[in-house]
Amino acid sequence: MVFATLLAVNHLRPGVFNEHKLLKAEPTWQLARTKVENQINSPWMTRIETGRTPINVLKHGPSDRPKLALTFDDGPHGKVTYELLKLLKREQVNATFFVVGQMTQTRHQMIKQMVREGHEIANHSFSHPDLAKLDLLDILTEYKATQLAVEEITGKQPRYCRPPGGRMDEKTLRAASALGLTTVYWNSNPGDYKFTDPNDILNKLRETRQNGSIILLHSGLPATVEALKTYIPESIEMGFDFVLLDAWDGQETSSNPFPRTAITGYKSRSTATML
Repeated sequence: MVFATLLAVNHLRPGVFNEHKLLKAEPTWQLARTKVENQINSPWMTRIETGRTPINVLKHGPSDRPKLALTFDDGPHGKVTYELLKLLKREQVNATFFVVGQMTQTRHQMIKQMVREGHEIANHSFSHPDLAKLDLLDILTEYKATQLAVEEITGKQPRYCRPPGGRMDEKTLRAASALGLTTVYWNSNPGDYKFTDPNDILNKLRETRQNGSIILLHSGLPATVEALKTYIPESIEMGFDFVLLDAWDGQETSSNPFPRTAITGYKSRSTATML
């Protein structure tokens, strides 16, 4: 009920998304699981279980400033993402890329280019599952594996995360916070994955353009890149600036919307079962 209220108020409205199974055989996933399991009996895990870990959720920027934040989920992809990067560089606009950890492992140069050109790399889980369906250890492992994958490429770990499909629950928020991540949502969702005509996406972007918008898009869609070729210069002409999330972090955050009940049950399973 609390989650449904949050969605209605903030227009998050997760849609259908490509839910995947956990990539438990991947070495990076296994390394992350080992690191998480080593903390099972630590004060760190106890704080997560009992709700004593502070939680940050970033939903939008200040509404009194003409600033927009472009965010792209589900990548990195191939040719289309390179076209997107070319556009952003030409327009001198930076964006936040919420990457899937497993997909970064074959695109090191693309991730390095993103960082070199001033973009933010954020965490979109390792396997792209529905995190709200997982237990605490699996959520921690999914986020931790992407932290490790990105760190291997860039030398530092992401500061922001977004659960695939926007699915969240108490465990999801606690796990993110415990790993030093701010969970990021959005208040502008043109639903670009539903359209093949760039004009449809452009019209939706225009409808939801407002001060402080965190715009949810996807980095592998040609129609999205085409729509942005008009939307970005048009927005700049109207007086909007495009900013990274750190411009707003700590200003427009909200506390955990879920009751902080204890999380129990996962320790009863054997390590062999969990792996």
